[in-house]
Amino acid sequence: MSVKNQDTWTFASKHSGKRLIIWALVNAILVVAGIIFKENGFSTWVDLTIVAVQFLSLLFVIISTEIALRKNFDKNGNRR
Repeated sequence: MSVKNQDTWTFASKHSGKRLIIWALVNAILVVAGIIFKENGFSTWVDLTIVAVQFLSLLFVIISTEIALRKNFDKNGNRR
């Protein structure tokens, strides 16, 4: 949907960018916590948790951006 025209592309970029910044902060906190926990012998679970959160955060951003696009634009890319 984001490639319909310049307006949808700009909207999707701004929408997803805001969410990616939030999730980047969450992931940064997890990485710092992971470093602390790794020192206590929890390396495998910490690594898996960080990877899972990163994957889920990207999935969330993609889905929420598509939903927002469909709410704000019709199927031809015109604003509602």
